[in-house]
Amino acid sequence: MIGLRLALAGLLFRRSTALIVLVLATVASAAAVVAPLYSRAAEESILRDTLARTDPFSLAVQLSVPSAGTGAGRGAARNGNVLAAAAKEVLAHPAFGEPRVSYVGSGRYAPTAGPFRGDAVAGSVVERTGLCENVTLTSGRCPTAAGEGLVTNRSLALIGGQVGRDVVLGLENTATLADQAATPALPVRIVGTIDPVPVSSPYWAGRPYFASYYPQESPLGLGEVPPTADPVFVGPGTASRAGITRYTVDIPLVPNRVRLDDVPVLRRQLSSVYDVSRAAALTPDSQLPAALAVADEGRQLVRVASPLAVTQLVLLSWWALFLVVGSATEERSPELGLAKLRGLNGRQTSRFGLAEVLLLLLIAAPVGTVLGYLAVRAAASRVFASGTSVVLAWPVLVTVVGALAGGLVIAVLSSRQVLRRPIAELLRRVPPRSAGRRAGVVEGVVLVLTVVGVVQLAAERGGRPSPVALLAPGMVAVAGGLLAGRLLVRVARARAVGALDRGRAA
Repeated sequence: MIGLRLALAGLLFRRSTALIVLVLATVASAAAVVAPLYSRAAEESILRDTLARTDPFSLAVQLSVPSAGTGAGRGAARNGNVLAAAAKEVLAHPAFGEPRVSYVGSGRYAPTAGPFRGDAVAGSVVERTGLCENVTLTSGRCPTAAGEGLVTNRSLALIGGQVGRDVVLGLENTATLADQAATPALPVRIVGTIDPVPVSSPYWAGRPYFASYYPQESPLGLGEVPPTADPVFVGPGTASRAGITRYTVDIPLVPNRVRLDDVPVLRRQLSSVYDVSRAAALTPDSQLPAALAVADEGRQLVRVASPLAVTQLVLLSWWALFLVVGSATEERSPELGLAKLRGLNGRQTSRFGLAEVLLLLLIAAPVGTVLGYLAVRAAASRVFASGTSVVLAWPVLVTVVGALAGGLVIAVLSSRQVLRRPIAELLRRVPPRSAGRRAGVVEGVVLVLTVVGVVQLAAERGGRPSPVALLAPGMVAVAGGLLAGRLLVRVARARAVGALDRGRAA
């Protein structure tokens, strides 16, 4: 308690110096905290931004029958709903949406009315689970039974249909047909109409159902390609009635549910679902691994650049702290000499001399942590992708402890020369003059590193900069400060001589 009271009294007596030390230690602690916080938040922002810019179809996982005539997988996988349930068990992460099974057949209409009466119109039939909850009707109702269908308004006129009447789709282009002797004909009762909808929602998984619509014939080689209508979406059981066994299972990814820590989990689950689908003789496909790889490239650059940039600020703060603490300890030389005269040994004298600095470092650590966290939060809300989280994880605690330990080491190093002096030198009012050879060596190293960094930064323009090039801006600042300091000393000496000559020593 006596030592604490003495330290507090000393801080109050030397409050200007104490404030400078506190500010420098706080800056160092805040900068050390910013490194892991900013790096992690920036990585997550890059990940979320990359996924947000990737189209939903590329992000979704698609499992499908491999090719025409191969059937629909093996065993239980012949039923798409069974495979969808199995895929959902494997892709259990909340970022994966509900699996959607789609049975798809293709063929041609033979319109009996409309602009292509007596001709042909290409089209397809789609039975997709959950349809009625994800479309907005413009007329009629949603198909609920086998043989009922829903078409777009623009396709209704193209195929010559009417709500409440049947249209017939010949399935000669269906991938898997049970009867090859004749073209199966699928009659569909039109019960409602819709307009084309965006397919960016998780339900549609980016399937381009409305992209193939082409309302006129187009030439191809020596013949004509008939106009193409939007798919007719049919009620449950229609695919079974028509003998359509080709299906796909779409498992969408919802990008805003993905966090940085989720990437390894997503990769493991993707690998597992690929194994399940291949065992069922189905073809898995997804561009999600490629999107994650693109995000990894940007994250790698952040992992290098962010710590390097912050490290420069920490080192500058420690260097300033080294100078200030050394100067403050020099001023306390008489106190330290009296402490030794009162019988304090070397270790006790060191504790007495460093107690004030240690107390300031202990105060600066939590204050710097809070300031660093708030600074990263402010940056995240302005420049990072929406929803980016700033997490106080264990690396932050490690950096706080490291900044505190580093500040203490700096304080010990800056005070060591003074604390090791004999009592007679400590009691002198004029400190002994030290040689500047060591400082000159340090300055030379800094200048060389600065030149190398600037040269590399210029040579690597437009490419990925090396760590030395990333250090160049900070090194330029340090080199500028050293040169300015040298110039200031020379100017001060010249002005001091002139002032003494004029009798203005003050």
